[in-house]
Amino acid sequence: MDSPWIKFATPDTSKEYFALLSYLPLNKYRAVSRHFSSSHFRFKKQLHTTPGIIGYSLRAKLFSRNFWTLSAWTDEKAADGFRRRRFLTGKR
Repeated sequence: MDSPWIKFATPDTSKEYFALLSYLPLNKYRAVSRHFSSSHFRFKKQLHTTPGIIGYSLRAKLFSRNFWTLSAWTDEKAADGFRRRRFLTGKR
């Protein structure tokens, strides 16, 4: 199951941007429903409220228990702000 690219800003072709790729393999099938039902929606909400995001996409392979995210940011500092915020709030 793939989400389409969610765009927040139109990239300037003359600039470089920072990309962040994350991968989350889950060990047990029961963790899939827990992860998908709570973490997925909190993650999306946090992406929508973090400054500097250009866009993102999510991929979930439910039966193989693998999840990926790809996001593009104005710069590394903006992406670090997102990562730090997830770490400090405990929402992963």
